[in-house]
Amino acid sequence: MRVDDVTGAVYEGLRTLDMRRYLCAMWIVCGELRAVYEDRLSAAERELMASTLHVVSDVVIRGEARGVARDAERLSRQWNVLTTEREAEVMPGQWNTWMVFRDLASEVTATRPRYESAERVDLAATDRWREHLPGPLLDDPDEEIDDSTPMARTLAFLEQAVVGVAGLPDKRLREVGWDPVRVQEEIFGEPSVSP
Repeated sequence: MRVDDVTGAVYEGLRTLDMRRYLCAMWIVCGELRAVYEDRLSAAERELMASTLHVVSDVVIRGEARGVARDAERLSRQWNVLTTEREAEVMPGQWNTWMVFRDLASEVTATRPRYESAERVDLAATDRWREHLPGPLLDDPDEEIDDSTPMARTLAFLEQAVVGVAGLPDKRLREVGWDPVRVQEEIFGEPSVSP
């Protein structure tokens, strides 16, 4: 697998989605990022992530942010504090994961531009698997990895999530009530991890 090809496809795929599909795809993407870093998360981080995913799910299901905007604003502020105060304490991939969640909460409130959270998905998804490398984590545009590696499995999951959300017919999305849990089940054929 060529890493840049897949990360580019995920990023571009997210940016082609309308807001509701985008938020649905980001709910799935963020669930995977949370799983990738699960062993490093504090109880407070887990709660903040779960709360963010809950708000995003509500917006996707309702089709609007009314009713959850205050919660999203509060979460955005909490993410800002975390990403600012604790940046030096964590590895780059985990920090980028925090930034994805922060930007996603801010997108719901429209205080950050649409697709802002998609900007760091690639770094959040790949840096975890590069931490063992000596020196700074540099992007190699020609990097290729074996399909059986954890990084390749993570990237393949993210790509399948984005392609799957993009490809589901509107009728089917309405039938599943736009519920991201059910959308993920439609794409992957198995229950997702609950937020």
